[in-house]
Amino acid sequence: MTSRASSADAATTVDGPSSCPGEVVTVGGRRVTVASFGDPGGAPVVALHGTPGSRAFGAFLDAPARERGVRVLAADRPGVGGSERAPGRSVADAASLHAGVLDALDLSAAGVLGFSGGGPHALACPALVPERVTGTALLASPAPPSADVPRDATIRATHALARHTDLGLSLACRVQAAVFGRQDGDALADLFTAEPVAYDVVVDDATVADVLAVERDLALERGHRALVDDYRALATDWGFDEYTVGPPVHVYHGTDDENVHPEAAAYYDRVLPDARVHREPVDHLELVLEFADDALDAAAGR
Repeated sequence: MTSRASSADAATTVDGPSSCPGEVVTVGGRRVTVASFGDPGGAPVVALHGTPGSRAFGAFLDAPARERGVRVLAADRPGVGGSERAPGRSVADAASLHAGVLDALDLSAAGVLGFSGGGPHALACPALVPERVTGTALLASPAPPSADVPRDATIRATHALARHTDLGLSLACRVQAAVFGRQDGDALADLFTAEPVAYDVVVDDATVADVLAVERDLALERGHRALVDDYRALATDWGFDEYTVGPPVHVYHGTDDENVHPEAAAYYDRVLPDARVHREPVDHLELVLEFADDALDAAAGR
């Protein structure tokens, strides 16, 4: 793979509040923290976490990535964990972040995999920097705000606040962060799945509940502002036209998903020029736990 000049300062390693080590690189003059999972010598795939979420999301991909020879690079979005905030960022900015992380790690291209709120950010990469993408996989990705698809009451309210009132959105995110901060891993698992998966071991001795708690800790490490930025980006113009995404995009969605309505997958099936839609009889979190292997293969271009 052709290497590119690194844009990183001397890389350092940081520990989050719950021990998810990450490498700090510089992209566009801002610090970005990236954690590695899976096979260190494998095909690179950049994994984009949900909302709220963090680099610890990569732990859910660790075992299937090792089995498939995939190196997972899970980056904190701006304002999350060890990554410096970028106020006013759009979904489209994820493409330059993707390219900058690859430059910093001396990689010419990598797959991209996005879960939930990370899905639109992942889609920005083949839309805007297709030459830096080997494959794209969206898992339980919401549709753009202009799409006529059902959304739950919380998302509808958040989108309305994001479009009309900065103060209202900030207050709502502050409350949500406080609620998340008080919940243990089991309660967090209940938000994303109806199945008894909280005690399933994901990586080393860590269970699903453990990983969700670490992910939450990192997501809120810098306060509620990253939630504000994510919700505003998702609720307003994404900065690219999904109709123009040329490369194939694999869309995975659970038919029992109560967090992101399954109609979002139907939307992508209609508008993406080359959508490969996979509908599975699972819910939001089960989709990652049961189909990460297929999604990693798709992102790696296999």
